[in-house]
Amino acid sequence: MQNLLTGNLGLSLEYQRPNAELIGERLVLTVVLALFAFAITWIVAIPAGIYSAMHPRSALDYLLTVLNYIGVATPNFMLALVLMWGPSRTSACPSRVCSRLTTWRRRGARPASWTS
Repeated sequence: MQNLLTGNLGLSLEYQRPNAELIGERLVLTVVLALFAFAITWIVAIPAGIYSAMHPRSALDYLLTVLNYIGVATPNFMLALVLMWGPSRTSACPSRVCSRLTTWRRRGARPASWTS
């Protein structure tokens, strides 16, 4: 606990480097991604809300409402897995995460809920 309070998070078992260093490398991209997602959310949500307020009970208002309920009801981790799984089935995803998913799929390692 003393090491944790002083910022010493130990060594990574996979990379054999300090964990604080690894976290620091990825923190900037994580913050940029979070701000980008936040901006996209507001860019979509504000016009959709204004349209729904100005045109109540229209077909597009009902569609936006249904999409909103689906978005609120879908767990974030499940949405992330589905969005990574789709491109990993093709060569459309160049990221390391998708390449790992593709490698695992080739080896036959997958969760029990995934079917071919």
